[in-house]
Amino acid sequence: MGSRFWNSLARLEFLSGYQDTVFLIAESGQYLVNGYLWIPKNAPHPVLAQIFCDWRLSDSAQFPNDWGIEKGAWAELQEGILGPSYEKDIPDWFKNEYYNYFPTLEQLKSKYKTVDWDYYAKHSKEWFDYYSQRLGL
Repeated sequence: MGSRFWNSLARLEFLSGYQDTVFLIAESGQYLVNGYLWIPKNAPHPVLAQIFCDWRLSDSAQFPNDWGIEKGAWAELQEGILGPSYEKDIPDWFKNEYYNYFPTLEQLKSKYKTVDWDYYAKHSKEWFDYYSQRLGL
């Protein structure tokens, strides 16, 4: 299995046969930060990187139903819908339980916080310097 992130444990337990574990969103909200892609500045092949990002956001990659992989591996690749057009692709074996393990579009709109990138950019050096100093780097 791949890496673990904020919404993986509940669905992996479900796929292992545990039926009493569900994904919950904190009342105070949370940041939506798992599953991101970026293209580094001065990448040697930025167009190829963009093509890969576009593919990763495609229906086939978001819902790898025809890849012939097991449910656990599928759950590791799939990170929740990005819009209502994807709902038709939720596999039958997961349709009835899907929103117990992934946030709904309404939850994404109302319970998730966006990153204040201007504030982050203004303070990130200060934070990195602080933790680097504490780590002796």
